[in-house]
This record gives sequence, C-alpha cells and structure tokens, in this order.
Amino acid sequence: MTEKKQVEINLRILTRKAPAVHLDRPTLFGLQEKENFLLHAGKELNGMLAFDTKVLCKEVDGMARCLGSQVYGSGTTKHLYITWRFEDGEQEIINRLKVVLLISWPLVKQSLRQNTILVTDGSSPEWGVLKNWHALGVGEHWAILNN
Repeated sequence: MTEKKQVEINLRILTRKAPAVHLDRPTLFGLQEKENFLLHAGKELNGMLAFDTKVLCKEVDGMARCLGSQVYGSGTTKHLYITWRFEDGEQEIINRLKVVLLISWPLVKQSLRQNTILVTDGSSPEWGVLKNWHALGVGEHWAILNN
C-alpha cells in the first residue's frame, strides 16, 4: 500500500472576542498550542475574531486527517482549541471552544486548487456566558472562504 501524500491547508475559525477580565482577573484568549499552552491571538475582522492557522493533512477514507502543533486528539477525532484562560497563576482555563477538524477531502482539494482558506463559524454563543463549549459542533461545517 502506498503512503498518501500530506498537504498543507489554511484554516480560519471565526468567533466572538472573550472578555479581557473575568472575576476581576485579567484573561488571555487564543488558539492553543499543544506543547507549551501558548495562545495565539486572533485578528479583528468585521466585528469578529479570526484565528488563522495551517495544518498538515492527508486523505483517509474521503476525509482529511489533520496534524500539527495545534492539533489535538487521536485517531480520526482531531480538533483545535480556542482557549479563554486567566493570565495569572496556573494558566487556569475559564472555557474553551473545541473546533472539530471534520473536513471532507474533496473540500481540501478544492481549497488547494483555488488557493484559498477553509473557514468555520464558532461565533455563538457569547463567551461571557459559561456553558459547555465542547459540544457546539464547531468545525463540523467548513466552507471555502469567499473573498
């Protein structure tokens, strides 16, 4: 069996900005790295925050299997985290948005052909309302970014 080629794709997660202070403590908000808990800030875009990243992926059974320094999970259940945490202390997480990397291989190929970004919407609900953000289904629907 031949090894499938890995490709690099560009992803964007759109979300709302998290409050800079929670429970009278300063907070940080960003796309989380696996190794050192570093958070990469998003950029403001039309009243939202956009988190752009690149991941490597290969085709497995018609789907993209992703990997990279920000990709969590094992087997077929891969995901990214947008994390809201306290700035001080033991890097205590307030909440985080699990962004599932459920991307069809035809969509990956289309993105590469068009040299564009794949985008998913993680803008609801607001960050100040604490809930279980893992189960929102963000990343189950990716689309080609229309410029």
